[in-house]
This record gives sequence, structure tokens and C-alpha cells, in this order.
Amino acid sequence: MKKRILMMAILFLMVFLITGCGGDDKANALTSLDQRTNVVRDGHLNEHPDVKISDAYDGFFSNAQWKYFDSKDGKKIVEFSGNCTYKDKEINVRQQFILGDDGTFTVGAVAFNDIDQDQLIASVLISKVYDEYYAKHPELKVSSPIQQAQELLKDKNIQGTVLATSMGNNPDGYLSLVKDVNRYEFLLCDLKNKQIAEIQFSQELYRFPANKQQKYVPPLIFNMTILKDVHDRDDKDGSWNGPNHRIPIYALYKFDENGKVIPGMLTTAWGANPSHYQGYLNEQKNVDLANLFLTEMTSLQENCQLNQVEVSF
Repeated sequence: MKKRILMMAILFLMVFLITGCGGDDKANALTSLDQRTNVVRDGHLNEHPDVKISDAYDGFFSNAQWKYFDSKDGKKIVEFSGNCTYKDKEINVRQQFILGDDGTFTVGAVAFNDIDQDQLIASVLISKVYDEYYAKHPELKVSSPIQQAQELLKDKNIQGTVLATSMGNNPDGYLSLVKDVNRYEFLLCDLKNKQIAEIQFSQELYRFPANKQQKYVPPLIFNMTILKDVHDRDDKDGSWNGPNHRIPIYALYKFDENGKVIPGMLTTAWGANPSHYQGYLNEQKNVDLANLFLTEMTSLQENCQLNQVEVSF
């Protein structure tokens, strides 16, 4: 049965590195074509550990076929071919998986009617295949950290797509990288104090953990906009835009012997564009929020690398 790939899904999906693990009974003996295709067919993507690839793909596409071949550059390729509907037209989709020598595989090229597609389209395709499978088997649905962070945006009516997140590193909260059209921003979620804040993206902020190589560690200066904040002992700091409170932060920090960020003194100021930061945060919840930004950046970077996220302007 043919299924429809919705192009609008592009607005809600992240680009991520997709790797897989071969089926346990096939991974150690690549001695025949059937066994080689079964490494993928009986295997799973890391994002979907409980679902055989063949179950998801064979159920989504019509005329599903699997084959193995050696590429001209010596790679071992398992190729899937099947038909689906795209933009109201039936197309043939070819999805390649590159076998490793250890029984693992990675997702390779994707083509629609023999026209190569980019990684974003490949991600949309895979997400649509598995969304359809989970719709039929809701008991198997497991949300990834990125999907959970995306759900937060939806629940809070915040625009954008979560590209990477530090969720899972710290029980008190996490830091996400969000893209809205061509604009990037950081989104802080403080689970302990139930606060959410936005921080405008900059390469200086994103790459500050690299300062551990420097003898003098420069301060970080950023504006932390707390969404739907309450008026408290810090309400004179920064500026307000309706219920959202923009607090300027001047943060000192250092690194321990393992390169872990250790937050230091935080200062703030009155007004939207201060020239001096001579005030102090009075609310511990706001201190926690600013420190969360400092301590979660390294984990966010690691998740960006894992998901092959490259920030560009």
C-alpha cells in the first residue's frame, strides 16, 4: 500500500546522524547475499531500537525489494527499493545502507526516481516511515531527547525546530539549540525551578568551552529572556516585554582539571542595553538558570556533533 510523504514535515524535523546495529544472528557471518541484506533488514536504527528496519520499510512502501552489491569504491552496500507517493505522484525510492566490517551499518544515499536527495530529505523520509509504523504500533513509540525537547516547544507555543539538546545530562534541566527559519537561538529549560529562557545564538557563546585552552578565561556576556516571568526581587534588572523578562548577564567561570565548566560570579544591570554590570541576581532560581547555560553547553556541543549539526548563517 502506497503512503504519502508530507513535505510540511520538513518544518518540524531535525537533521541527525543515523547509524544502525545489525541483527544479532547475522552480524558475525557475512557469507551470503541474503545474510548481508539481513544485517540491515533484521537490524535497527539507533533512534528506533525496537523496530526491525524491514518491518518499517516493507510496511510503508509497495514493491519493496532488497539487494546487496559492492560499490565501485569498495563499499559493501545493501540497497532498498520501493514505491510511495510524493507530491501526489508515485515515485521509486532507493535507500542505501553501508555495511561495516563489525556487523554495523550507516545510512547512505537516498534517491527519488534516480535523483539523489540531500540529508534533510533523507531524514524526513525515515521519520515518515517510522511515524507510520508507530501509528500502527503505539505501544512501541519511544521519544528521543530531541523529540521530547520539540514537544516542549509545541506545548509552550514556541516556534522553531530543535536541532540538538543536552537533555539527559543533568536532572535539573537542559539546553537546546533551536532553529527558526534562518535564525538560531538557545533554549534553556530549568526543570527544577520550572523556568524557560531564550538566549540569542552567537558563535562566541556556542564555542566558549574551547576557552579552557586559554590562560585567561574571558567572561561571557549574554541576555537571558525568561518567558512568562514573575515580578520578584530581580524585576528591576534588564527590561520587560509583556510577560517576558530580559536579564543581562555578565558571567565569570573557570574549568576544572577535566575541562568541566565551573560557574563563578554572576552580575547583571538595569535597562535593555547596559554599559556596566554592577548588580547582583537576588533570586536563586535566576542564578540557577544562568549557571545551567554555562554547565550544559559542552553536552549540547557533543549532541550537535552526534547529530551532525553544523550551525551556519
